[in-house]
Amino acid sequence: MSTNVSKHVFQIFIPILHGLALAVKECSFDSDNFKFPLTALAELCEIKFGKTHPVCNLATSLPLWCPKPLSPGCGREIQRLSYLGAFFSLSVFAEDDTKVGDKYFSGPAITMENTRVVSQSLQHYLELARGDLFKVLHNILLNGETRELALNYMAALVNYNVKKAQMQTDDKLVSTDGLMLNFLWVLQQLSMKIKLETVDPYYIFHPRCRLVVSLEETRLKATMEELKSWMNEMHEDPSKFSEPKFPTECFFLTLHTHHLSILPCCRRYIRRLRAIRELNRTVEELKNSEGQWKDSPLASRHREMLKRCKTQLKKLVRAKACADVGLLDENLLRRCLQFYSTVIKLILRMVDPAYPNITLPLNPEIPRSFAALPEFYVEDVAEFLLFVVQYSPQVLYEPCVQDVVTFLVVFICSQHYIRNPYLIAKLVEVLFVTNPAVQPRTQRFSEMMENHPLSIKHLVPALMKFYTGML
Repeated sequence: MSTNVSKHVFQIFIPILHGLALAVKECSFDSDNFKFPLTALAELCEIKFGKTHPVCNLATSLPLWCPKPLSPGCGREIQRLSYLGAFFSLSVFAEDDTKVGDKYFSGPAITMENTRVVSQSLQHYLELARGDLFKVLHNILLNGETRELALNYMAALVNYNVKKAQMQTDDKLVSTDGLMLNFLWVLQQLSMKIKLETVDPYYIFHPRCRLVVSLEETRLKATMEELKSWMNEMHEDPSKFSEPKFPTECFFLTLHTHHLSILPCCRRYIRRLRAIRELNRTVEELKNSEGQWKDSPLASRHREMLKRCKTQLKKLVRAKACADVGLLDENLLRRCLQFYSTVIKLILRMVDPAYPNITLPLNPEIPRSFAALPEFYVEDVAEFLLFVVQYSPQVLYEPCVQDVVTFLVVFICSQHYIRNPYLIAKLVEVLFVTNPAVQPRTQRFSEMMENHPLSIKHLVPALMKFYTGML
């Protein structure tokens, strides 16, 4: 591209790009206006001049493409300040955008049938928006000149939001659930065609790994001293590492994004349901005891409390309806399960290279590459399964569930491979909650567990060992 053409493109498109970012900040899913700036950006990024996507070059050259953090709230900063942050921020969650709940899930006319139709409509809107976000990021990655900048931005979104994985998180310091789930959806699409053979399982130990994985992060079997010793040994011989390729980087970015998006959303959803139950209980108790306090000096105080509880309950119920749209989306949950099945295959190959022809007991010498993996690689799978079994069990009717069953059987029967007994307990809990006596809709899954070739000989002794060890 000549200098004159470059300048001409720069002069024309820079104001347009800024205008689209400003326009999308004013958009919401309470109408379909969000389509216009998103579709415009997606189409602009598809423009090719020779082998170059000039608009992709311009977007990544903006000063706020991937701004450096200025405060502890780096997750919220990158959302508010980065160019793509405004586009990824479109959300149906009540915490992110109150307009959606106010328009679709308030008022006396709301029925279960209305809610179902509205939810399907909003999920369709989400798919449209995420499809355009995918086109934008995909074109920036396809463009050779901007691929590295795109990967740096994707890694920054993950690294700046590590606090979302904490049990107690200050939401003002991290990106919103809506942004993280949109980003997850795009990464899932990018990872869909990745072949496991092209993924380097040693990537997170690589000196050039884009992801920040703290040495203090709990590992599956290795202590911090063992981890440091092994990593020092690895880094002394650079030949042990291969050059990081896009499939590997995209795979691990997607894995860590699951940890920071879908799992925190599940925890928030469960906390909200608990709060709704508690408020319902309080309201019922106040109503039932009204005869005792209505003529007492505390009557006005109790009436005010009842009013506040009812108001808060309405907000929480509305927020739950919004979360049902964003989180209990079967397509999203199925893609999460499919990706986790790929993670499971990678882990099982690490413990037994003969996979899928895996045999028990596993080699008593635990591979150090497996021992050094972050604990959440296994824990997240168990936590996700526990959520799905309770709130969307139909998702388990997927072909990839066979890998999930193998994973559960192998590690319940190989308890010495995992240092944390609470993690083993969580895997056993999945086994318990998928019992048809607890959840009738998981009968097929339970039968797969019972009839698995490795279960027949090894599962009952392993469970006996687990339960006797708890005594």
